[in-house]
Amino acid sequence: MEPNVNRGQELFANFCFLCHGQQGKGDGRMAKLPQTAPANLRKSQLDNKALAEIIRKGGAGVNRSEQMPAWGDQFTAIDVQSLVLFIKSLQAESVAAGKAKKRAAIK
Repeated sequence: MEPNVNRGQELFANFCFLCHGQQGKGDGRMAKLPQTAPANLRKSQLDNKALAEIIRKGGAGVNRSEQMPAWGDQFTAIDVQSLVLFIKSLQAESVAAGKAKKRAAIK
Protein backbone atom coordinates (compact mmCIF):
# COMPACT_ATOMS: atom_id res chain seq x y z
CA MET A 1 0.00 0.00 0.00
CA GLU A 2 1.29 3.44 -0.95
CA PRO A 3 0.59 6.71 0.90
CA ASN A 4 -2.40 8.51 -0.60
CA VAL A 5 -4.33 11.68 0.02
CA ASN A 6 -7.68 9.87 0.41
CA ARG A 7 -6.33 7.78 3.29
CA GLY A 8 -4.89 10.96 4.80
CA GLN A 9 -8.27 12.66 4.56
CA GLU A 10 -9.94 9.71 6.27
CA LEU A 11 -7.40 9.74 9.11
CA PHE A 12 -7.71 13.52 9.45
CA ALA A 13 -11.51 13.27 9.69
CA ASN A 14 -11.23 10.62 12.41
CA PHE A 15 -8.35 11.92 14.51
CA CYS A 16 -7.36 15.50 13.72
CA PHE A 17 -10.44 17.56 12.95
CA LEU A 18 -11.54 18.09 16.56
CA CYS A 19 -8.54 20.36 17.09
CA HIS A 20 -7.52 21.44 13.61
CA GLY A 21 -11.06 21.78 12.20
CA GLN A 22 -12.54 20.22 9.08
CA GLN A 23 -10.53 22.48 6.78
CA GLY A 24 -7.33 22.37 8.85
CA LYS A 25 -7.60 26.01 9.95
CA GLY A 26 -7.01 25.29 13.65
CA ASP A 27 -10.63 26.08 14.46
CA GLY A 28 -11.99 22.72 15.61
CA ARG A 29 -14.20 22.30 18.68
CA MET A 30 -11.19 21.68 20.96
CA ALA A 31 -9.69 25.00 19.86
CA LYS A 32 -12.26 26.75 22.05
CA LEU A 33 -10.73 25.36 25.24
CA PRO A 34 -8.19 27.47 27.16
CA GLN A 35 -4.97 25.97 25.83
CA THR A 36 -2.46 26.55 23.09
CA ALA A 37 -4.37 27.08 19.85
CA PRO A 38 -4.02 24.23 17.32
CA ALA A 39 -1.96 25.04 14.24
CA ASN A 40 -3.62 26.34 11.11
CA LEU A 41 -2.33 23.61 8.84
CA ARG A 42 -3.35 25.50 5.71
CA LYS A 43 -0.73 28.14 6.52
CA SER A 44 2.00 25.82 7.76
CA GLN A 45 5.43 26.37 6.20
CA LEU A 46 6.82 23.05 7.44
CA ASP A 47 8.23 20.56 4.97
CA ASN A 48 7.01 16.97 4.69
CA LYS A 49 9.68 15.59 7.01
CA ALA A 50 8.87 18.08 9.79
CA LEU A 51 5.13 17.45 9.48
CA ALA A 52 5.67 13.69 9.68
CA GLU A 53 7.87 14.11 12.75
CA ILE A 54 5.23 16.19 14.55
CA ILE A 55 2.55 13.63 13.72
CA ARG A 56 4.72 10.76 14.99
CA LYS A 57 6.26 12.42 18.06
CA GLY A 58 3.58 14.94 19.01
CA GLY A 59 4.14 18.57 19.86
CA ALA A 60 6.14 17.95 23.03
CA GLY A 61 8.42 15.57 21.13
CA VAL A 62 9.53 18.37 18.81
CA ASN A 63 9.48 21.30 21.28
CA ARG A 64 6.09 22.58 20.21
CA SER A 65 2.67 22.56 21.88
CA GLU A 66 2.16 19.76 24.39
CA GLN A 67 -1.50 19.72 23.32
CA MET A 68 -0.59 17.96 20.06
CA PRO A 69 -0.60 14.21 20.80
CA ALA A 70 1.95 11.76 19.47
CA TRP A 71 0.43 9.36 16.95
CA GLY A 72 3.51 7.25 16.21
CA ASP A 73 2.22 4.26 18.18
CA GLN A 74 -1.14 4.28 16.40
CA PHE A 75 -0.34 5.25 12.82
CA THR A 76 1.78 3.27 10.39
CA ALA A 77 4.48 5.00 8.35
CA ILE A 78 2.07 4.87 5.38
CA ASP A 79 -0.64 6.53 7.50
CA VAL A 80 1.73 9.32 8.54
CA GLN A 81 2.79 9.96 4.95
CA SER A 82 -0.87 9.90 3.85
CA LEU A 83 -1.68 12.54 6.47
CA VAL A 84 1.22 14.65 5.23
CA LEU A 85 -0.14 14.39 1.67
CA PHE A 86 -3.57 15.48 2.85
CA ILE A 87 -2.17 18.42 4.82
CA LYS A 88 -0.18 19.49 1.76
CA SER A 89 -3.39 19.28 -0.30
CA LEU A 90 -5.07 21.65 2.17
CA GLN A 91 -2.16 24.05 1.76
CA ALA A 92 -2.36 23.87 -2.04
CA GLU A 93 -6.11 24.49 -1.86
CA SER A 94 -5.52 27.52 0.35
CA VAL A 95 -2.89 28.94 -2.02
CA ALA A 96 -5.21 28.44 -5.01
CA ALA A 97 -8.07 30.17 -3.17
CA GLY A 98 -5.80 33.12 -2.32
CA LYS A 99 -4.74 33.50 -5.94
CA ALA A 100 -8.37 33.39 -7.12
CA LYS A 101 -9.28 36.05 -4.56
CA LYS A 102 -6.48 38.33 -5.80
CA ARG A 103 -7.56 37.86 -9.44
CA ALA A 104 -11.14 38.73 -8.51
CA ALA A 105 -9.99 41.88 -6.69
CA ILE A 106 -8.06 43.04 -9.76
CA LYS A 107 -11.08 42.77 -12.06
